[in-house]
Amino acid sequence: FRDLYEATTEALSRGLENPLEKPALIDQSADAARQILNGVLAADDIDSVFSILPGEYFLRHDADEIAWHVTELHQNGLEQSLVAVKPNSEHSSVAIMLYTPHIQHTFAAATATLDQLGFSVLDARLEPLANPYSLDTYIVVEDGGGDVSDERVDDLRSRLAFIPAQPNTTPPKVSRMPARRQKMFDTDTRLRFRADETGGRTIMEVTCADHPGLLLTVGKALIQCNVYINAAKIVTIGERAEDVFYLTDAKEKPLTEAQCEQLRETLLGALESAHA
Repeated sequence: FRDLYEATTEALSRGLENPLEKPALIDQSADAARQILNGVLAADDIDSVFSILPGEYFLRHDADEIAWHVTELHQNGLEQSLVAVKPNSEHSSVAIMLYTPHIQHTFAAATATLDQLGFSVLDARLEPLANPYSLDTYIVVEDGGGDVSDERVDDLRSRLAFIPAQPNTTPPKVSRMPARRQKMFDTDTRLRFRADETGGRTIMEVTCADHPGLLLTVGKALIQCNVYINAAKIVTIGERAEDVFYLTDAKEKPLTEAQCEQLRETLLGALESAHA
């Protein structure tokens, strides 16, 4: 669990916050993925998928993930939505790939579905692409730990398939009750905004008591404020959630001070209502 978390966090941080030698790192990542894909796909087919992937994408994903994404996208085609899941028995986790039209509702719908099914999100990376789609990757584990059964993987795949089929549907409510330990402890809610000087985004850090539906609450607040997620780091320590979101406005620009304040008020109000 710890190894998986550290690996995904390192990959995400490398792309979002450390821009040194970006072109070389992008080329290195792309070349490593090509080596895996050689003999699996033709060079032209690889290039076709690569053409829609932004440079930052290659900094946030390792070669194995890129090869998986490219293979799935080539087989699916770039003109229709896709849901793919990939169990990782070594880490008792599941990787989820959502290729859907780039709209705000996807994050809220996906996290609500995962929460309803009893999965915890370890990592989320959301990539707006060069076409009108977004490629979102989630790493999830069972709430109670342990291996993810084949039956659970099939259930996960079938439930997530409704998201691209009904893109503007209101996300489902999360009806699971918080764990006993989550009821017994209180964690102060803190929101902090800061500029991502190198990435041209606004970073929102959320620290609060973890509870079912937390990410859905965040997603709904972002929709209400017309704010988009580019990426997220999801961390749960005991009963405390420490999540980081990389945000832009509808024009892919950093949020203004006024937008940050509106989002702060909206999200704090929603979190307060959730605990009422």
